[in-house]
Amino acid sequence: MRRIAIFSFVLAIFLTCNFLETAWGHLTPVSRSLGTGNTVGTNDILNFNGAVGLPSIYKMDLDYPQQAAIGIALHPNKVFLVDFDVKWVDWSSTHDKVDFKGPANSFDITGDGIGDVDSTKLHFGWEDQYVYALGAQYSMTDRLNLRAGVNYAKSPINEADIFNNLIFPALVETHVTLGFDYQLGDHWGMALPI
Repeated sequence: MRRIAIFSFVLAIFLTCNFLETAWGHLTPVSRSLGTGNTVGTNDILNFNGAVGLPSIYKMDLDYPQQAAIGIALHPNKVFLVDFDVKWVDWSSTHDKVDFKGPANSFDITGDGIGDVDSTKLHFGWEDQYVYALGAQYSMTDRLNLRAGVNYAKSPINEADIFNNLIFPALVETHVTLGFDYQLGDHWGMALPI
């Protein structure tokens, strides 16, 4: 059984003037998850952080971290737009140590092979992250815009914690994107990001 629900809101501020297309900032608080639960059978979880192999539902709450960002978009002329953003992601508050819960006496903390407690801490070791993004748009015509961007963020996981994070997808530090959009009419268009 798996249930996930996330609740979030964003506070944003936007400013606009002549050549400065937009300057903005936003703050996203921690998004609380209702958690995930997975049913496991006898000995499916064994010798993992002291797990003694009891069948039941095991749960782990992974909240999405708070974030703060600022950005600026400049229009030096009518056809060119440049955007730069910096974002801070507070991974250490949600992904450093995470509670992993099971049934009563499902984890051995004394080393005797007999369950003593119903939860353990998973040490993922995530650190806070700064994300830097630079993008550009060139308007070829009134209907066609070409776009390119690059994004860099040092991995929030250091080398010593890689094994603890095998269940998470791969993290890429540098992203390069290309794309375009084309207005097919007054109220509709198409876009292709690469």
